[in-house]
Amino acid sequence: MKREIIPGLYAAGNAQGGRFPVQCPVALKGASRSMALFYGYVAAKNAANGI
Repeated sequence: MKREIIPGLYAAGNAQGGRFPVQCPVALKGASRSMALFYGYVAAKNAANGI
């Protein structure tokens, strides 16, 4: 399997995967949503700038 970066492809929220040692950390309520919001913002900002 080739693990190459695909330019312009972004993932946010649970689709990112592998952020925590467990699937849904109970002690970090809202962490998944906040990360989805942040990385969605990053993707939108890069899309607006044509990156």
